Amino acid sequence: MREAIDKLDYVGFTYNNIHSSQLGLKSVSSGNRYQKDLLPVAQDYTTDVLGGDGTYFFGTKFKNNDINLSIAFDDVSELEMREISKWLYNNGEIGTLILDESPYIKYYVKVTSQPRIKYLTFEDSYGARVHKGEMDLTFTAYDPYGYCTEKWLSDYEDDNVGEWAEASGLLFSKKVNNVDYYDTYNNGTIPLYNPGDVNTDFILTLTVDKGTELNPINSIVVTLDSNNHFTLNTTSLNTGAVIVVDTKKHLIKVGTVVKNNLLINGNLFSIPVSKTISLSITGVTTATITYPYKFL
Repeated sequence: MREAIDKLDYVGFTYNNIHSSQLGLKSVSSGNRYQKDLLPVAQDYTTDVLGGDGTYFFGTKFKNNDINLSIAFDDVSELEMREISKWLYNNGEIGTLILDESPYIKYYVKVTSQPRIKYLTFEDSYGARVHKGEMDLTFTAYDPYGYCTEKWLSDYEDDNVGEWAEASGLLFSKKVNNVDYYDTYNNGTIPLYNPGDVNTDFILTLTVDKGTELNPINSIVVTLDSNNHFTLNTTSLNTGAVIVVDTKKHLIKVGTVVKNNLLINGNLFSIPVSKTISLSITGVTTATITYPYKFL
């Protein structure tokens, strides 16, 4: 495998931590223009109006996201041909795809097209066979969203950061709404920042605070705004108990035990696309939140 990695916008991509240039491959345009699907495949939920015209519309869900790449190569060896086959096969499992022009987005994909190549064969200066040709690839993301590889611009070392920094919406360093951002908060307010394209789920890890004998605390209240909040009943728990709230899976756990019955008010919610919001939490000694940025 080649050692040099030449990252160029709209020319290279990284699949399963191997850059296309390491195998002598380049992404090229078709008909002098690049193509991109602005939205994943959508499925509308409808039903006919009984005895009337039209249909009832109940919403839309995204199904999957196909990423199509046209590939060209000039001097791929026989050994590299085998390496390319194994690289694309990936044991039939889901892999990761990052395009050079948007290195802040990672897709979880699988090759779903038949990667058939068209090529000519030559001999190099040593008499070994090398190939020149092209092929088309379709990577399918069954999870239709891309996810941020790093959450802060300061974490990227790519040469082309200046070309995509504004489009990404990422902040430079760990400061949200002019407030330092920490991994763990003791109490009060957590600043939130979601520069993605859609609302995102989160995992909240809470350490229970029961207060004192004179001033007992028997609940945890998590508030985003008047429409997005929930309350957990901690009467049966001790100070120091750890509750994990996973809004994507709609699960509330204490240790390994599911405790969804702790939810006594409100509903689990997602973090909206916004740059000026915060989460208020009471009834805890520490709170840790993790959430991805999700892109179309």
